[in-house]
Amino acid sequence: DLFHQRQRELFDRLISAAWAVDRALWNNILEFVFPEIEYIEYDVKKLGRPGAISRHTDNDSLVTMVVLLSDPSQFVGGVNCFEGGPTREVPLKAGDAVFFYGHLCHHWIT
Repeated sequence: DLFHQRQRELFDRLISAAWAVDRALWNNILEFVFPEIEYIEYDVKKLGRPGAISRHTDNDSLVTMVVLLSDPSQFVGGVNCFEGGPTREVPLKAGDAVFFYGHLCHHWIT
């Protein structure tokens, strides 16, 4: 995968973080699981309109990690929302990450 080849050190750090969070909280990842990173860029300039991601689960994702790479003062929206009780919203700062069971937790981004 291209991300893995071009950004090996970052790839290794992200995977290590996901496995560490899993071990500390859930112990859900088995030895035969092969980690992968899906890199998604949300660029309103390229999209041509404000964007959002509707309610969904991340199929086959034992651990989902969302990392905010941009300064949130540079855009509108981008808040991670999670189902359960009253709507849970997790605004991130640049460099922050949120981890969750992607295949079970319904979530969306404003």
